[in-house]
Amino acid sequence: DSIKARIPTMKTKIFITVLSALLITLDQLTKYFALTYLPNNPRFLLEYSQNPGIAFGIALPKIILIILTIVLIPLIYYIAKTELDQKKPLARAIPILIIAGAIGNLLDRFTHGFVIDFIKIGPWPNFNIADIYISTAVLLAIVFYGRIVRTKKHDKH
Repeated sequence: DSIKARIPTMKTKIFITVLSALLITLDQLTKYFALTYLPNNPRFLLEYSQNPGIAFGIALPKIILIILTIVLIPLIYYIAKTELDQKKPLARAIPILIIAGAIGNLLDRFTHGFVIDFIKIGPWPNFNIADIYISTAVLLAIVFYGRIVRTKKHDKH
């Protein structure tokens, strides 16, 4: 019975796919806007930059970043499915946000050879919508971990 509860319904799979596609599209549209309009036209809190590295501009070879992303996406999905209580909306939202952010930045690496960043806040390195998805999901996972983790008691029902 607990295995059956873990298998997502077709409706759930469609919802996850559509939501992920919408999030990725939003990320890519904002990056297109930044690439098209911001390089020579800085505005309030918007500043175009190219990030060939990972978070905070830490440099890693492009091939390593691509391989890591491709390996981590299914790993994150697996961990979310096996460790988080999928009956809780937040437990379903966290991996969607992380995976959408990872795919959005991966698309940039394939298309441009770097990630397009354009949101500027204070002294921090520029970032983008995909980065917001990932950071928000990680923060939610940390703050609400105790409420979304699958428990042994839950698995028995």
